Amino acid sequence: MSPSPPPPHPADAEPTRYYGMLYVDRAQGRRPNLRSSVDTVTVYAGCASLLAASARAAGESFTVVTNSIREVRSATQAGGFAPFPCVEIAFALALPGAPRFAQAHRKLSVLEAMGSGALGSFVGLMDIDVVLQGPLSARLGQAPGLHAYALDASLAGGRPSDIELLIGRSPAPHQWYGGEFIAGDRLSIGRLAAACRSLLPRYLKVLPRLLHVGDETVVSAALNLLEQDGVPIRELGAERIVARWHGNRLPVVQQTLAQALDAIVLHLPSDKLFLQAQARKPFAPDRFRQDLVRHARAKSLLRSLANPFLDLAEGRHKFPPQVGNLRVPDSRRPISIRQAGP
Repeated sequence: MSPSPPPPHPADAEPTRYYGMLYVDRAQGRRPNLRSSVDTVTVYAGCASLLAASARAAGESFTVVTNSIREVRSATQAGGFAPFPCVEIAFALALPGAPRFAQAHRKLSVLEAMGSGALGSFVGLMDIDVVLQGPLSARLGQAPGLHAYALDASLAGGRPSDIELLIGRSPAPHQWYGGEFIAGDRLSIGRLAAACRSLLPRYLKVLPRLLHVGDETVVSAALNLLEQDGVPIRELGAERIVARWHGNRLPVVQQTLAQALDAIVLHLPSDKLFLQAQARKPFAPDRFRQDLVRHARAKSLLRSLANPFLDLAEGRHKFPPQVGNLRVPDSRRPISIRQAGP
């Protein structure tokens, strides 16, 4: 992986285009990190509206890729959210047996569309439950290759052996990559999509043995194969371009919210309802962070108080989320964040 920032792209290059996926499937059951009682399409539409608003504030292009513009627009209007650009594509990838988290597997169809060049020459795909905290493209650049977010497999509910089941052992440890953000030139994205598709027969065969079922397993395995073939893979977490923060208890220690807030692309997978509520307000980065910190403090306190009892009930120890060293000022001043690590 290349840790250094890429050179700036030429002045006449086409601007980077960013996309998020919202696949409408009313027949699918409960989604990850959401209660069964909520309307998932409305929640995701709210998250998409907030992400689009944050992208506009950052001067970035963002479009939702969906299988039904009509249903997305209907949910957006019903939820009272600001509208956002959408494009409709055919999701041709079909996986037999309806594996868990089938929604996530649809991302592979979006990668194929991005690799075709129909969505732009340099593109990025991010999860809907992400917020852009500032301009992204200037930091990301347009260096050839792939730009992805590496993290510990246990933070994603996976394990390195999941990747080994797909591509075998290698002299170097396999790297797990998060599904919340990946970018690259269309040719590199096309190679990634082709590698993912080539792994699907093996993926379906070993599915019962995998700890993590979803797009991250396939994409991580494909990225490891491409890196072995010499495709440049730039890791964005160390550069504080992408960060993930879970508001739930985890079996491993994660970074604090104070550390995650230092990144441009902030992924909040367990706070979709908070993001949906934020979509009904005009987006302002400082106010969003103030609201997030207050929300996270309350959530962290409740999780910490309940943790001993939940550990006992579940028979295993988990770590509650930590907000870290920051303070919430009054609404007239920006949040002051003191870093507790890289």
